[in-house]
Amino acid sequence: MKLLVGLGNPGKEYDFTRHNVGWLAIDHLFKTWKTDFSLTKWVNNDKLSAEISTGRIDRKKIILIKPQTWMNNSGLAIAKTANFYKIPPEDIIIIHDDIDLALGQLKIGIFQSSAGHKGIESTIQELSSNHFMRCRVGIGRSLIIPTEKYVLQPIPSNELDIIRSTIHKAEQQLLELIKEN
Repeated sequence: MKLLVGLGNPGKEYDFTRHNVGWLAIDHLFKTWKTDFSLTKWVNNDKLSAEISTGRIDRKKIILIKPQTWMNNSGLAIAKTANFYKIPPEDIIIIHDDIDLALGQLKIGIFQSSAGHKGIESTIQELSSNHFMRCRVGIGRSLIIPTEKYVLQPIPSNELDIIRSTIHKAEQQLLELIKEN
């Protein structure tokens, strides 16, 4: 069983902000995998503090979630979901924005520090582990705008095209990782 998490903030005003790149990615996976992997519709699960969809890839159960706890407390929803489904950290993949990567750059890794990302810090704290996989989508960094404001700004359309292309590349790599276990 694999848990795929897209990090972001709830609320329409955050839908297309840089900090919601994880939600953009998980929504993309849902749309493209829905039919092939029999994903269920999104269900808001208050007990787990997340929107959830489930399906199967090569007979392996997959769970997609969008935490509803705000970015800085994402670990609460991730830990609740992992505990409920008895998923070890090694079977969790978290997709999120990364200001330390150039716009459109993609890095997938495991056993890493938070590098200052509050959603990842929360997850490490709640799971008492950093033994989960991270799929980092580069959003670049502003030299003028403070980070806290920059990540909450809407993504300009030219950057959104680049991010969507990066998410498509991530989809292919994540699918291979899940199939290979």
